[in-house]
Amino acid sequence: MTRNLKYIFGIILAVFGIIVVFGLIVALWSAKSSSTNDIYLIPEGFEGNIQVNYNVAGAPSLEKEGK
Repeated sequence: MTRNLKYIFGIILAVFGIIVVFGLIVALWSAKSSSTNDIYLIPEGFEGNIQVNYNVAGAPSLEKEGK
């Protein structure tokens, strides 16, 4: 009986470990994929909220430097 409990506990522990590792991989991947190379110039001393909207239909193109 105790041998079966050890086997079941080992399986549960292994599945939990796999879930934790998978969760860490997903968290790191999602944090990395949300970054951009965009730079926004904000005047010194500005106080307030800033909102950036991407892919707005009908909006003029932004000026770009380099790539």
